[in-house]
Amino acid sequence: MPRDDKKIEELLAILDQETDTISKDGTDAFTFLEFYNIKSGKHKVKRKALYKLYKQWSHEPIKSIEFTTKLSLYLDGDDYRWFINKDPLKQIIPLIKPKKSNPKSYRNTYLFFTEMGWKKGPYFYPASTLFYMASEWAKKNRKVPPGQQAFYVMLTMTFPRKIIDAFNREYGINKELNISRQKMVAIREKHVNKKRKK
Repeated sequence: MPRDDKKIEELLAILDQETDTISKDGTDAFTFLEFYNIKSGKHKVKRKALYKLYKQWSHEPIKSIEFTTKLSLYLDGDDYRWFINKDPLKQIIPLIKPKKSNPKSYRNTYLFFTEMGWKKGPYFYPASTLFYMASEWAKKNRKVPPGQQAFYVMLTMTFPRKIIDAFNREYGINKELNISRQKMVAIREKHVNKKRKK
C-alpha cells in the first residue's frame, strides 16, 4: 500500500504540473492563446485588437494592462503590437464582433481592399480619404458601407501608418489615387470637424 500511495502522489504531482501549463499565470490569458492557437510569428496585430477578441471570448476578462503583462510572457511584440502566427486581417479581425457596425462592414472592407488591389506601399493618404473612397465604392456596388471604426482598425492592421496629429493618420498603399489634393483637404476638414464635435 505505501508504494501505491507514493505512485498516487507522483501522479497527482504530474497532474498539477499539467494544470499549471494550461493556466500558467492564474488567469485565462494563456488558455485564450491555446484556444485560438496563437503563438509568436511574423504577423503584426494591434494589441487592442487582440484584447477585444479576448474580452469577447472570456467569461471573466482581466483588465487590459494585466492582459498585456500576461501575454508578454508568451508572445513577441513591441509597444503597440503583438507578433503572431496568424494573419490579423483574415484570422483575427473577422472574429471580433463590432459593437455598432454591421458584421458585413469588416467583410466588405476586406473585399474593398481586394478589389482595389491595395497592398502595403510608399504612397501615403489620409485615413479620411481612404474611408471616403470605401464609402463611395459601397454605394456604387450596393454593399453595406464600412463602419468608420471597423475600417480604421483594418487600415491599421493592413498598411503602414504615419501619425500626422491628434486627429489625422495616413496609410501607405501601393497605388497612386486619382483624387485631387484639394478634395483630400476638404474630406479631411470635414472628418476633423466631426471628431471635434464629439
